[in-house]
Formats: sequence, structure tokens, C-alpha cells
Amino acid sequence: MESLNRKNWETHKVIYEPCILIPVDILAIWQYVASRIHTEFCIYHKAKWTEEGLQLENTYYIPKQECTTASVNILEPVPLEYNVVVHSHPGFHSHSFSHADRTATGNREAHILLNCEGEPQKAVLRLKLPNNMYIVIEAKIKLIPSSHVHVDISPIREKQFTYHHYPQYYQYRFYKNHKDDDDIIIV
Repeated sequence: MESLNRKNWETHKVIYEPCILIPVDILAIWQYVASRIHTEFCIYHKAKWTEEGLQLENTYYIPKQECTTASVNILEPVPLEYNVVVHSHPGFHSHSFSHADRTATGNREAHILLNCEGEPQKAVLRLKLPNNMYIVIEAKIKLIPSSHVHVDISPIREKQFTYHHYPQYYQYRFYKNHKDDDDIIIV
């Protein structure tokens, strides 16, 4: 009976606040592209689900594209394993998805909108429902440290700091004039 109850009450991991996790080095890529391309553009990323949300990987794909300040025309097929599309709005209207944005990138798991500086403004997740239906929900954007940064810290050796108790004489000479900062004598 006990095993039956456990089976019926099996726990699943649940994400209550949808979130897209973006390593900071990916943000640097977007900012670099945005500083050189002054029209809309698209970059595709691979991402996988973690317990915190959908996390972008450092793998990206920039397809051949023709872009204006109002549209992006992708000129080649983008492999489906690139499941996140990142797309920029170069002007002041960069804080919301247009109707064309919602329909043009509907076959990816997530869509991130950048402003003209390459900073993420909005994000949505496209989640599959039964009967070949999808729901699109707004997601939080969270910057995370880069996962692939390797810093050799082997030359650093940590030691425990040892406190020494100095004779009261030294403590007194150091602190005796604490009200007049100009007169402090450090021995």
C-alpha cells in the first residue's frame, strides 16, 4: 500500500516563475552585434531547461539575413536545435514585440527582444500543450555568470587569518586620541 501511495503522490519539479537565464558573455555578443548593425537582426541560440528555467548555452548561429529598421528576412534554414531566437529593435520602439515578431518566430521555444544597445528587454516562452496547441507566456530575464570562464586560481593559497592580542600599551597608544583624528599615532 505504501508504494502505491508514493506512486500516486510522485513529486515533479515545477517552475513557478518562467525565466530565461542568460550568461553574461552572451550579452556581450549581443552588444557587440548591436554596436555594428543598426537595423533589426536575429541571432539563434541553443538552450536547455534547468531547475531555474530555460538557460541559454554559448552556442549561437547567425544565419544569412537581410535586415531593415523594420524587418528581418532570414535567407537560409536555421537548424531546429537552435531553439531560441534573439531579435533586435533598433529604435525607440524596442520595448515590445510587434505583431510580425509574434508570428515570424513562433516555431522556437523562446524569443528574446533586444533594444538598440543589445540589452534584453522582453522575453517569451512558447510551451507545447496537448492537441498540437501552444501557449506563449512572458518570462523573466535573468543574467547569470558565464559557465565556461576558466580562471586558474591554483597560485592562490587561502590561509586562516590569526588574530593576535597586542599588549594593552599598543592598543592605548593607537586609540588614545580617537576623537582628534589628526593626532592619531600608529605604532
